[in-house]
Amino acid sequence: MAVEFSLKLNGTVKLFTLLEDSQRVVKGILRLPEDVMIAATSKEGQSVVTDYAQVLLGKNESNIMFSIPRRGAAILTISKTRDQISERWATIDAGIFRSAVSFVLAIGIAIALGRSTRSMIVDDALILKVGRIVKPDPLLETLQLDKTYSSLDEAAFEFCKRLGIAGQEDR
Repeated sequence: MAVEFSLKLNGTVKLFTLLEDSQRVVKGILRLPEDVMIAATSKEGQSVVTDYAQVLLGKNESNIMFSIPRRGAAILTISKTRDQISERWATIDAGIFRSAVSFVLAIGIAIALGRSTRSMIVDDALILKVGRIVKPDPLLETLQLDKTYSSLDEAAFEFCKRLGIAGQEDR
């Protein structure tokens, strides 16, 4: 199953801010007692830049891989539309990685990016079962797990099971 979310960006966000916010969102959705560390690299695995605080997302085209090392990854692509030069769209894709952690990471990035840029999340495949176009904050509240988990993998598995999504390692 492809897991992809889109956002028409209404602003910009620094990469460092998006990383921190994504960590908080993933931790909040999964109700984990410990922080989740997320790294950012170019899609090819090269370091984006040593100073995340200076990278501004949403102004130029970008292709960045976010990952929770040895667990899962999602790719963020920011591009412009052909007909409107100033319009920027972000796509977050976890489909090629096929792990429960990747799915949760993609959702976490989409929510964090939506909150930071005041953008709606487009879920064309209705994976989240809450509507095609959703606001980030109500989505976060709706998706949060009911109990606290001690393991990232266990929480991600339960989260995906609740949505009816199966990661590759879960089959």
